Amino acid sequence: MKHNTYAIVTVLLITLVVILRPGLARGSRATPPVTPVTKTWTIDPDSTARQGLKPGLSLRLRFVETENIIGLGRPNTPTGMDIMRIRARIWADAWFTPNFKGHLMFNRERIDFDNCETCEDKGKEIVVENLYLEAFDIGGAPVGLRLGRQNLFYGDGFVICDGTPLDGSRTLYVNAALVTFAIPQWAVDIFAASNHEKDDLLPAIDDEDMQLIETDECLMGIYARTMPYRGETRSFTFEPYFIIKRERTETWQDRVSTIGGRLVIPTDRTRLRAEAGYQTGNKHHDYTQESEAKNISAFGGTIYFNFMLKQYWNLDLGAGYVYLAGDNRKTHGKFEGWNPILGRWPQWSELYIYTLIPEYGVAYWQNIKFPMLQARFEPYEGLGFDAKVLWMYANRPDPGTCQTGADMDDPASYKRGNLYGLKVSYEIGKYLSGHLLYEHFSPGGYYDWLWQQCGIGGEPRAADFLRFEISFKL
Repeated sequence: MKHNTYAIVTVLLITLVVILRPGLARGSRATPPVTPVTKTWTIDPDSTARQGLKPGLSLRLRFVETENIIGLGRPNTPTGMDIMRIRARIWADAWFTPNFKGHLMFNRERIDFDNCETCEDKGKEIVVENLYLEAFDIGGAPVGLRLGRQNLFYGDGFVICDGTPLDGSRTLYVNAALVTFAIPQWAVDIFAASNHEKDDLLPAIDDEDMQLIETDECLMGIYARTMPYRGETRSFTFEPYFIIKRERTETWQDRVSTIGGRLVIPTDRTRLRAEAGYQTGNKHHDYTQESEAKNISAFGGTIYFNFMLKQYWNLDLGAGYVYLAGDNRKTHGKFEGWNPILGRWPQWSELYIYTLIPEYGVAYWQNIKFPMLQARFEPYEGLGFDAKVLWMYANRPDPGTCQTGADMDDPASYKRGNLYGLKVSYEIGKYLSGHLLYEHFSPGGYYDWLWQQCGIGGEPRAADFLRFEISFKL
Protein backbone atom coordinates (compact mmCIF):
# COMPACT_ATOMS: atom_id res chain seq x y z
CA MET A 1 0.00 0.00 0.00
CA LYS A 2 1.12 3.51 -0.71
CA HIS A 3 0.82 5.41 2.54
CA ASN A 4 2.19 8.68 1.14
CA THR A 5 -0.74 9.07 -1.26
CA TYR A 6 -3.28 8.74 1.52
CA ALA A 7 -1.23 10.98 3.77
CA ILE A 8 -0.95 13.80 1.26
CA VAL A 9 -4.64 13.72 0.37
CA THR A 10 -5.69 13.62 4.01
CA VAL A 11 -3.44 16.44 5.15
CA LEU A 12 -4.57 18.63 2.26
CA LEU A 13 -8.19 18.07 3.23
CA ILE A 14 -7.45 18.87 6.87
CA THR A 15 -5.45 21.94 5.90
CA LEU A 16 -8.35 23.13 3.77
CA VAL A 17 -10.77 22.62 6.65
CA VAL A 18 -8.52 24.56 9.00
CA ILE A 19 -8.10 27.42 6.54
CA LEU A 20 -11.83 27.70 5.92
CA ARG A 21 -12.86 27.48 9.54
CA PRO A 22 -14.60 30.69 10.54
CA GLY A 23 -13.12 32.97 13.13
CA LEU A 24 -9.47 32.15 12.53
CA ALA A 25 -7.27 35.20 12.43
CA ARG A 26 -3.82 35.37 10.94
CA GLY A 27 -1.11 35.49 13.55
CA SER A 28 -3.59 35.11 16.37
CA ARG A 29 -1.21 33.40 18.79
CA ALA A 30 2.42 33.43 19.75
CA THR A 31 4.74 30.82 18.26
CA PRO A 32 7.21 28.81 20.31
CA PRO A 33 10.82 28.58 19.13
CA VAL A 34 11.53 26.17 16.31
CA THR A 35 13.08 23.85 18.87
CA PRO A 36 10.79 24.46 21.85
CA VAL A 37 12.20 25.40 25.22
CA THR A 38 10.54 22.70 27.26
CA LYS A 39 9.50 22.58 30.89
CA THR A 40 12.49 21.52 32.94
CA TRP A 41 10.80 20.39 36.10
CA THR A 42 8.92 17.13 36.07
CA ILE A 43 7.04 17.69 39.34
CA ASP A 44 4.73 20.62 38.63
CA PRO A 45 1.08 19.69 39.25
CA ASP A 46 -1.98 21.68 38.27
CA SER A 47 -3.25 23.01 41.61
CA THR A 48 -6.81 23.22 40.27
CA ALA A 49 -7.07 19.47 39.60
CA ARG A 50 -5.71 17.88 42.78
CA GLN A 51 -8.70 15.76 43.66
CA GLY A 52 -10.51 12.59 42.65
CA LEU A 53 -9.81 10.34 39.67
CA LYS A 54 -8.61 11.92 36.42
CA PRO A 55 -8.72 9.43 33.50
CA GLY A 56 -7.53 10.04 29.95
CA LEU A 57 -6.91 8.35 26.63
CA SER A 58 -5.14 9.03 23.36
CA LEU A 59 -4.93 7.43 19.93
CA ARG A 60 -2.15 8.11 17.43
CA LEU A 61 -2.01 6.90 13.83
CA ARG A 62 1.17 7.16 11.79
CA PHE A 63 1.68 6.22 8.15
CA VAL A 64 5.33 6.19 7.09
CA GLU A 65 6.98 5.60 3.75
CA THR A 66 10.78 5.47 3.50
CA GLU A 67 13.48 4.95 0.93
CA ASN A 68 17.08 3.89 1.73
CA ILE A 69 17.03 5.37 5.24
CA ILE A 70 19.10 2.59 6.88
CA GLY A 71 21.66 1.47 4.35
CA LEU A 72 21.55 4.24 1.74
CA GLY A 73 21.15 1.50 -0.85
CA ARG A 74 23.60 -1.05 0.58
CA PRO A 75 22.96 -4.68 -0.34
CA ASN A 76 20.98 -6.69 2.22
CA THR A 77 19.46 -3.64 3.86
CA PRO A 78 15.81 -2.52 3.58
CA THR A 79 15.20 -0.04 0.77
CA GLY A 80 11.59 1.07 0.45
CA MET A 81 9.80 0.36 3.75
CA ASP A 82 6.16 1.22 4.41
CA ILE A 83 5.17 1.35 8.07
CA MET A 84 1.84 1.78 9.79
CA ARG A 85 1.86 2.51 13.53
CA ILE A 86 -1.28 2.72 15.68
CA ARG A 87 -0.68 3.57 19.33
CA ALA A 88 -3.38 3.60 21.99
CA ARG A 89 -2.87 4.87 25.53
CA ILE A 90 -5.16 4.90 28.51
CA TRP A 91 -4.25 6.39 31.90
CA ALA A 92 -5.55 7.71 35.18
CA ASP A 93 -4.35 10.01 37.94
CA ALA A 94 -5.71 9.11 41.36
CA TRP A 95 -5.45 11.96 43.89
CA PHE A 96 -5.47 10.49 47.38
CA THR A 97 -4.87 13.93 48.94
CA PRO A 98 -4.18 17.36 47.39
CA ASN A 99 -0.46 16.61 47.82
CA PHE A 100 -0.29 12.90 46.96
CA LYS A 101 -1.28 11.00 43.83
CA GLY A 102 -0.73 7.82 41.85
CA HIS A 103 -0.44 7.55 38.08
CA LEU A 104 -0.95 4.49 35.83
CA MET A 105 -0.73 4.36 32.03
CA PHE A 106 -1.17 1.37 29.68
CA ASN A 107 0.20 1.41 26.14
CA ARG A 108 -0.41 -0.75 23.10
CA GLU A 109 1.08 -0.01 19.69
CA ARG A 110 0.53 -1.99 16.52
CA ILE A 111 3.36 -1.81 13.96
CA ASP A 112 2.90 -3.26 10.45
CA PHE A 113 5.68 -3.35 7.85
CA ASP A 114 5.45 -3.60 4.08
CA ASN A 115 8.38 -4.16 1.69
CA CYS A 116 10.74 -5.28 4.47
CA GLU A 117 11.58 -8.99 4.59
CA THR A 118 13.67 -8.69 7.77
CA CYS A 119 11.09 -6.63 9.69
CA GLU A 120 8.67 -8.26 12.10
CA ASP A 121 5.18 -6.91 12.73
CA LYS A 122 4.40 -6.05 16.34
CA GLY A 123 1.29 -5.13 18.23
CA LYS A 124 -0.05 -7.81 20.55
CA GLU A 125 1.44 -6.77 23.85
CA ILE A 126 0.01 -4.22 26.27
CA VAL A 127 2.72 -2.67 28.44
CA VAL A 128 2.75 -0.54 31.56
CA GLU A 129 4.21 2.70 30.25
CA ASN A 130 3.99 4.65 33.52
CA LEU A 131 3.34 3.58 37.10
CA TYR A 132 4.40 5.87 39.92
CA LEU A 133 3.50 7.55 43.18
CA GLU A 134 4.08 11.26 43.56
CA ALA A 135 4.11 13.60 46.56
CA PHE A 136 4.25 17.40 46.61
CA ASP A 137 5.06 20.02 49.24
CA ILE A 138 6.20 17.36 51.66
CA GLY A 139 5.93 18.61 55.24
CA GLY A 140 4.92 22.02 53.93
CA ALA A 141 8.38 22.48 52.41
CA PRO A 142 9.21 22.99 48.70
CA VAL A 143 10.09 19.31 48.30
CA GLY A 144 8.61 16.71 45.94
CA LEU A 145 9.12 12.99 45.36
CA ARG A 146 8.23 10.66 42.50
CA LEU A 147 8.87 6.89 42.63
CA GLY A 148 8.29 4.40 39.83
CA ARG A 149 8.17 4.14 36.04
CA GLN A 150 8.09 7.68 34.69
CA ASN A 151 9.28 9.97 31.90
CA LEU A 152 12.22 12.33 32.45
CA PHE A 153 12.90 15.27 30.17
CA TYR A 154 15.26 18.18 30.81
CA GLY A 155 16.04 21.27 28.77
CA ASP A 156 15.90 20.49 25.06
CA GLY A 157 16.37 16.76 25.67
CA PHE A 158 20.06 16.90 24.77
CA VAL A 159 21.08 14.32 27.39
CA ILE A 160 17.83 13.30 29.13
CA CYS A 161 14.74 12.29 27.14
CA ASP A 162 14.33 8.68 25.96
CA GLY A 163 15.12 5.64 28.09
CA THR A 164 13.79 3.09 25.55
CA PRO A 165 15.24 4.07 22.14
CA LEU A 166 14.78 0.68 20.43
CA ASP A 167 10.97 0.69 20.61
CA GLY A 168 10.75 3.84 18.51
CA SER A 169 8.34 6.43 19.82
CA ARG A 170 6.16 3.89 21.62
CA THR A 171 7.57 4.74 25.08
CA LEU A 172 10.23 6.98 26.66
CA TYR A 173 10.21 5.81 30.25
CA VAL A 174 12.83 5.08 32.87
CA ASN A 175 12.37 3.25 36.17
CA ALA A 176 13.40 5.97 38.56
CA ALA A 177 13.32 7.78 41.87
CA LEU A 178 13.16 11.56 41.60
CA VAL A 179 13.50 14.14 44.37
CA THR A 180 13.01 17.80 43.60
CA PHE A 181 13.41 20.73 45.98
CA ALA A 182 13.98 24.47 46.02
CA ILE A 183 16.63 26.50 47.83
CA PRO A 184 17.24 30.25 47.52
CA GLN A 185 17.84 31.10 43.85
CA TRP A 186 17.87 27.43 42.77
CA ALA A 187 15.49 24.58 41.95
CA VAL A 188 17.16 21.16 42.06
CA ASP A 189 16.30 17.65 40.81
CA ILE A 190 18.16 14.57 42.03
CA PHE A 191 17.36 11.28 40.28
CA ALA A 192 18.43 7.66 40.00
CA ALA A 193 17.16 5.48 37.15
CA SER A 194 17.53 1.97 35.77
CA ASN A 195 16.37 0.29 32.56
CA HIS A 196 16.96 -3.27 31.39
CA GLU A 197 17.59 -4.50 27.86
CA LYS A 198 14.09 -5.99 27.96
CA ASP A 199 11.32 -5.10 30.36
CA ASP A 200 11.37 -7.70 33.11
CA LEU A 201 10.29 -5.42 35.97
CA LEU A 202 6.56 -5.10 35.26
CA PRO A 203 4.26 -7.65 33.61
CA ALA A 204 2.94 -7.20 30.08
CA ILE A 205 -0.18 -8.70 28.51
CA ASP A 206 0.71 -10.91 25.50
CA ASP A 207 4.40 -10.14 26.07
CA GLU A 208 6.36 -9.96 22.79
CA ASP A 209 9.76 -9.73 24.53
CA MET A 210 10.64 -6.50 22.71
CA GLN A 211 14.18 -5.20 23.07
CA LEU A 212 14.25 -1.65 24.49
CA ILE A 213 18.00 -0.91 24.67
CA GLU A 214 21.18 -2.77 23.73
CA THR A 215 22.43 -3.14 27.33
CA ASP A 216 21.23 -2.86 30.91
CA GLU A 217 21.65 0.76 31.96
CA CYS A 218 21.54 2.69 35.20
CA LEU A 219 22.25 6.33 35.93
CA MET A 220 22.10 8.91 38.65
CA GLY A 221 22.36 12.63 38.42
CA ILE A 222 21.59 16.11 39.62
CA TYR A 223 20.01 18.80 37.47
CA ALA A 224 19.56 22.35 38.75
CA ARG A 225 18.09 25.60 37.50
CA THR A 226 18.51 29.21 38.58
CA MET A 227 15.40 30.84 40.04
CA PRO A 228 14.56 34.52 40.64
CA TYR A 229 15.35 35.59 44.19
CA ARG A 230 12.77 37.53 46.22
CA GLY A 231 10.85 38.88 43.28
CA GLU A 232 13.84 39.89 41.17
CA THR A 233 13.68 39.61 37.38
CA ARG A 234 16.43 37.73 35.57
CA SER A 235 17.26 37.96 31.90
CA PHE A 236 18.72 34.45 31.70
CA THR A 237 18.38 30.91 33.03
CA PHE A 238 21.33 28.64 33.79
CA GLU A 239 20.93 24.86 34.23
CA PRO A 240 24.02 22.95 35.40
CA TYR A 241 23.99 19.16 35.68
CA PHE A 242 26.12 16.15 36.55
CA ILE A 243 25.16 12.62 35.43
CA ILE A 244 26.83 9.24 35.95
CA LYS A 245 25.77 6.39 33.67
CA ARG A 246 26.70 2.71 33.61
CA GLU A 247 26.10 0.36 30.68
CA ARG A 248 26.52 -3.33 31.42
CA THR A 249 26.34 -6.76 29.82
CA GLU A 250 27.56 -10.16 30.99
CA THR A 251 31.01 -9.55 29.49
CA TRP A 252 31.74 -5.83 29.74
CA GLN A 253 30.82 -2.59 31.47
CA ASP A 254 31.13 1.08 30.50
CA ARG A 255 30.98 3.96 32.95
CA VAL A 256 30.67 7.56 31.79
CA SER A 257 30.31 10.77 33.81
CA THR A 258 28.91 13.91 32.18
CA ILE A 259 29.25 17.42 33.57
CA GLY A 260 27.51 20.16 31.64
CA GLY A 261 25.16 23.07 31.59
CA ARG A 262 22.49 24.85 29.60
CA LEU A 263 22.05 28.62 29.22
CA VAL A 264 18.88 30.33 27.97
CA ILE A 265 18.77 34.08 27.26
CA PRO A 266 15.34 35.26 26.00
CA THR A 267 14.20 38.70 24.91
CA ASP A 268 10.99 39.95 23.31
CA ARG A 269 12.17 38.97 19.83
CA THR A 270 15.11 36.64 20.31
CA ARG A 271 16.10 33.55 22.23
CA LEU A 272 19.61 32.17 22.65
CA ARG A 273 20.09 28.61 23.93
CA ALA A 274 23.47 27.00 24.44
CA GLU A 275 24.36 23.67 26.04
CA ALA A 276 27.64 21.81 26.42
CA GLY A 277 28.90 18.76 28.25
CA TYR A 278 32.23 17.04 28.90
CA GLN A 279 32.51 13.30 29.55
CA THR A 280 35.03 11.15 31.40
CA GLY A 281 35.03 7.53 32.52
CA ASN A 282 36.07 4.08 31.38
CA LYS A 283 35.10 2.26 28.20
CA HIS A 284 35.66 -1.50 28.20
CA HIS A 285 34.77 -2.16 24.59
CA ASP A 286 34.82 -0.49 21.19
CA TYR A 287 34.48 -1.39 17.53
CA THR A 288 38.09 -2.68 17.41
CA GLN A 289 37.09 -5.31 20.04
CA GLU A 290 40.04 -4.48 22.27
CA SER A 291 39.70 -6.05 25.71
CA GLU A 292 41.45 -3.41 27.82
CA ALA A 293 39.55 -0.43 29.18
CA LYS A 294 39.92 2.97 27.57
CA ASN A 295 39.73 6.33 29.29
CA ILE A 296 36.82 8.42 28.03
CA SER A 297 37.37 12.06 27.11
CA ALA A 298 34.54 13.45 24.97
CA PHE A 299 32.77 16.73 24.28
CA GLY A 300 29.35 17.61 22.92
CA GLY A 301 27.41 20.81 22.59
CA THR A 302 24.67 22.77 20.85
CA ILE A 303 23.85 26.41 20.30
CA TYR A 304 20.63 27.85 18.83
CA PHE A 305 19.53 31.39 18.09
CA ASN A 306 15.95 32.32 17.20
CA PHE A 307 14.60 35.61 15.92
CA MET A 308 10.82 36.07 16.04
CA LEU A 309 8.57 38.44 14.09
CA LYS A 310 5.13 37.86 15.54
CA GLN A 311 3.48 40.46 13.33
CA TYR A 312 4.38 38.45 10.22
CA TRP A 313 2.39 35.23 10.72
CA ASN A 314 4.38 34.53 13.89
CA LEU A 315 7.52 34.11 11.80
CA ASP A 316 10.36 32.39 13.68
CA LEU A 317 13.80 32.20 12.08
CA GLY A 318 16.44 30.00 13.67
CA ALA A 319 20.10 29.09 13.23
CA GLY A 320 22.15 26.60 15.19
CA TYR A 321 25.25 24.48 15.42
CA VAL A 322 25.67 20.98 16.87
CA TYR A 323 28.95 19.23 17.71
CA LEU A 324 29.16 15.63 18.99
CA ALA A 325 32.68 14.21 19.21
CA GLY A 326 33.86 11.06 17.47
CA ASP A 327 36.60 8.66 18.52
CA ASN A 328 40.15 9.20 17.25
CA ARG A 329 41.37 5.73 16.36
CA LYS A 330 45.01 6.87 16.44
CA THR A 331 44.97 7.42 20.20
CA HIS A 332 45.66 4.35 22.33
CA GLY A 333 43.98 3.82 25.66
CA LYS A 334 41.60 6.71 25.03
CA PHE A 335 38.06 7.02 23.64
CA GLU A 336 36.78 10.43 22.48
CA GLY A 337 33.32 9.51 21.14
CA TRP A 338 30.29 11.27 22.65
CA ASN A 339 27.80 9.14 24.59
CA PRO A 340 24.28 10.58 24.15
CA ILE A 341 23.21 9.25 27.62
CA LEU A 342 19.38 9.33 27.28
CA GLY A 343 19.46 11.63 24.25
CA ARG A 344 18.81 8.90 21.67
CA TRP A 345 15.73 10.33 20.01
CA PRO A 346 15.02 12.34 16.80
CA GLN A 347 16.43 15.59 18.19
CA TRP A 348 17.39 16.91 14.78
CA SER A 349 16.04 14.43 12.23
CA GLU A 350 13.47 11.64 11.98
CA LEU A 351 15.28 10.17 8.97
CA TYR A 352 18.92 10.22 10.06
CA ILE A 353 18.42 8.29 13.29
CA TYR A 354 18.05 5.21 11.06
CA THR A 355 21.05 6.08 8.88
CA LEU A 356 23.19 5.93 12.03
CA ILE A 357 22.24 2.27 12.66
CA PRO A 358 25.18 0.68 10.75
CA GLU A 359 27.65 2.88 12.64
CA TYR A 360 26.60 3.03 16.30
CA GLY A 361 22.91 2.16 16.58
CA VAL A 362 19.58 3.89 16.11
CA ALA A 363 19.66 7.56 17.15
CA TYR A 364 23.16 7.14 18.59
CA TRP A 365 24.33 10.69 17.97
CA GLN A 366 28.13 10.53 17.80
CA ASN A 367 30.90 11.68 15.45
CA ILE A 368 28.77 14.34 13.82
CA LYS A 369 28.65 18.11 13.51
CA PHE A 370 26.47 20.43 11.51
CA PRO A 371 25.26 23.99 11.12
CA MET A 372 21.54 24.30 10.57
CA LEU A 373 18.90 26.80 9.53
CA GLN A 374 15.23 26.63 10.47
CA ALA A 375 12.09 28.64 9.84
CA ARG A 376 8.52 28.46 11.07
CA PHE A 377 5.38 30.49 10.47
CA GLU A 378 1.70 30.17 11.36
CA PRO A 379 -0.61 31.85 8.86
CA TYR A 380 -3.65 30.73 10.88
CA GLU A 381 -4.23 29.52 14.38
CA GLY A 382 -3.80 25.76 14.38
CA LEU A 383 -1.77 25.62 11.17
CA GLY A 384 2.03 25.76 11.15
CA PHE A 385 4.76 25.32 8.55
CA ASP A 386 8.37 24.37 9.36
CA ALA A 387 11.45 24.08 7.15
CA LYS A 388 15.03 23.17 7.97
CA VAL A 389 18.36 22.36 6.34
CA LEU A 390 21.36 20.66 7.96
CA TRP A 391 24.86 20.52 6.46
CA MET A 392 26.24 17.37 8.14
CA TYR A 393 29.90 16.40 8.66
CA ALA A 394 31.91 13.73 10.51
CA ASN A 395 34.51 14.78 13.07
CA ARG A 396 36.75 11.73 12.69
CA PRO A 397 37.75 9.31 9.93
CA ASP A 398 36.52 5.75 9.46
CA PRO A 399 34.17 4.84 12.34
CA GLY A 400 35.30 1.23 12.08
CA THR A 401 32.37 0.00 10.06
CA CYS A 402 34.63 -2.16 7.89
CA GLN A 403 37.64 -2.55 10.23
CA THR A 404 39.86 -0.84 7.63
CA GLY A 405 41.65 1.60 9.93
CA ALA A 406 42.27 3.83 6.92
CA ASP A 407 42.28 7.63 7.05
CA MET A 408 40.31 10.09 5.02
CA ASP A 409 42.84 12.19 3.13
CA ASP A 410 40.28 14.15 1.14
CA PRO A 411 38.47 16.81 3.23
CA ALA A 412 35.37 16.11 1.14
CA SER A 413 35.30 12.63 2.67
CA TYR A 414 34.28 14.14 6.01
CA LYS A 415 31.03 15.44 4.55
CA ARG A 416 28.16 13.18 5.57
CA GLY A 417 25.68 15.02 3.39
CA ASN A 418 22.82 17.51 3.40
CA LEU A 419 19.47 16.98 5.07
CA TYR A 420 16.31 18.92 4.19
CA GLY A 421 13.02 18.88 6.03
CA LEU A 422 9.49 20.24 5.61
CA LYS A 423 6.63 19.89 8.05
CA VAL A 424 2.97 20.94 8.11
CA SER A 425 1.34 20.80 11.56
CA TYR A 426 -2.33 21.24 12.33
CA GLU A 427 -4.65 21.40 15.32
CA ILE A 428 -8.43 21.11 15.11
CA GLY A 429 -10.09 22.02 18.36
CA LYS A 430 -8.87 20.67 21.69
CA TYR A 431 -8.69 17.02 20.78
CA LEU A 432 -7.34 16.55 17.24
CA SER A 433 -3.86 17.31 15.93
CA GLY A 434 -1.25 15.93 13.57
CA HIS A 435 1.32 16.67 10.91
CA LEU A 436 2.78 15.79 7.55
CA LEU A 437 6.57 15.49 7.61
CA TYR A 438 9.03 15.01 4.76
CA GLU A 439 12.81 14.71 5.01
CA HIS A 440 15.41 14.12 2.30
CA PHE A 441 19.06 13.19 2.82
CA SER A 442 21.63 13.57 0.07
CA PRO A 443 24.80 11.62 1.01
CA GLY A 444 28.22 13.20 0.61
CA GLY A 445 31.83 12.11 0.27
CA TYR A 446 31.86 10.43 3.69
CA TYR A 447 29.70 7.64 2.29
CA ASP A 448 31.51 7.54 -1.06
CA TRP A 449 34.68 6.82 0.90
CA LEU A 450 33.02 4.12 3.03
CA TRP A 451 31.57 2.46 -0.06
CA GLN A 452 35.08 2.30 -1.53
CA GLN A 453 36.80 1.05 1.65
CA CYS A 454 34.12 -1.54 2.42
CA GLY A 455 33.93 -2.84 -1.15
CA ILE A 456 30.21 -2.11 -1.39
CA GLY A 457 28.86 -2.39 -4.89
CA GLY A 458 27.25 0.59 -6.56
CA GLU A 459 27.16 3.98 -4.88
CA PRO A 460 25.28 5.47 -1.91
CA ARG A 461 21.76 6.57 -2.71
CA ALA A 462 19.69 9.43 -1.42
CA ALA A 463 17.21 8.69 1.37
CA ASP A 464 13.62 9.88 1.89
CA PHE A 465 11.26 9.84 4.86
CA LEU A 466 7.56 10.73 4.64
CA ARG A 467 5.18 10.54 7.58
CA PHE A 468 1.58 11.50 8.16
CA GLU A 469 0.26 11.55 11.70
CA ILE A 470 -3.12 12.17 13.23
CA SER A 471 -3.60 12.17 17.01
CA PHE A 472 -6.68 12.22 19.18
CA LYS A 473 -6.45 12.98 22.89
CA LEU A 474 -9.25 13.17 25.44
